[in-house]
Amino acid sequence: MLQGAAPREKELSTQCVHIQAIHKRQDQFVASLSAMATELHFIFDDKDDDDDGDGDDDDGDFTLDNSTT
Repeated sequence: MLQGAAPREKELSTQCVHIQAIHKRQDQFVASLSAMATELHFIFDDKDDDDDGDGDDDDGDFTLDNSTT
């Protein structure tokens, strides 16, 4: 009856190692994503200035192209 216990313990141990490896990779991915987001923030600085004076913080740089409608 106890013969099946050893393979089951090995299976659980292997699963635990795999889960730990997955968590390590997830942490690495999150760190990389965070670093990339920080770098992109400096490249694409989010300036909420209101250059056109209409009070909506949209300085009108991206206007809708109505030529195809």
